[in-house]
Amino acid sequence: MDKNKLLINPYKKEIKLLPNSTLYLSHPLVWRKKTRKHELEFERETKINLFNPFYDYDIEKKDIVRSRIVSSRKLGLTITNLDLKHIRDTDGLLAIIEKDVYSIGTHMEFFYNGRILKKPTYVITKTCAGHPWIRAYADKVFKNWKEAIEYFK
Repeated sequence: MDKNKLLINPYKKEIKLLPNSTLYLSHPLVWRKKTRKHELEFERETKINLFNPFYDYDIEKKDIVRSRIVSSRKLGLTITNLDLKHIRDTDGLLAIIEKDVYSIGTHMEFFYNGRILKKPTYVITKTCAGHPWIRAYADKVFKNWKEAIEYFK
């Protein structure tokens, strides 16, 4: 068997996004501020919009996220269903994934976009590029924001 065939994602083809496209920006809460600086530079340089779930929601969701406490299943479903809706409404997803950083939401969003929706899925990672799930469902993997910006220019 040809080993190269194992790296081909059979579910979708690589798609180059056009200016004014929108990607859902999936990333750990703990990197919220750090990611925001990169997000704004990415948008400025590439003319691709990033929907950031920690900044682009209404004020009520932002307050819930800041508290890090979801007090009921109903509230958890409200938040996650809203995240899933926004993922469906965008043209693809850009995820920031690193090995030792806690972020269940980022991994769930990555899977939902890449496997369930089969939409363009991009990852920035220094530590997980060779992981089977990243290999299977990321259309393109970048080592850093600079590489991502150059690719989308």
